[in-house]
Amino acid sequence: MSRGCLSTLVDRLEFNCCGLPNASVYNKDIPDLGKRLSSISQDIKYGATFWFEHLSHSSLSSDELNSALFQFLCTEKVVFWIELMSLFGIIYQATFILSKCVELFKVRQI
Repeated sequence: MSRGCLSTLVDRLEFNCCGLPNASVYNKDIPDLGKRLSSISQDIKYGATFWFEHLSHSSLSSDELNSALFQFLCTEKVVFWIELMSLFGIIYQATFILSKCVELFKVRQI
């Protein structure tokens, strides 16, 4: 599941996923944010929200984990994910996940 979530995010996340006319506007000031968010596919919403949950319970080898995480965390895709999590109103979850990734890397010595 974790690899599927990460693959979805790597393959389909893009800059300004909601097509906002101005990226410098606060989320609370976007009048049609709910409508814009509803246009995001369910698999991207699921992947963005649950990839780490699946990853933390997976039995991926270090090489498999390195590859999947590198494609996501070491590219611009992680910035697009942070943007999306902010638009969802759960940026706190993104910061928690990123801190847990650091812990996971230490435990698995990645």
